[in-house]
Amino acid sequence: MHNERDGLYGLHPAREICAKSEFAWWLQLLLLCIHFWYGG
Repeated sequence: MHNERDGLYGLHPAREICAKSEFAWWLQLLLLCIHFWYGG
């Protein structure tokens, strides 16, 4: 089965880096919220 997203990112490496950094930013924000929510 062909993964269309892999092909797209293969053609646009900068877009893959952008997507990864954006995901990392959201993950960091989420972890920060959890830290304050449970840590008080």
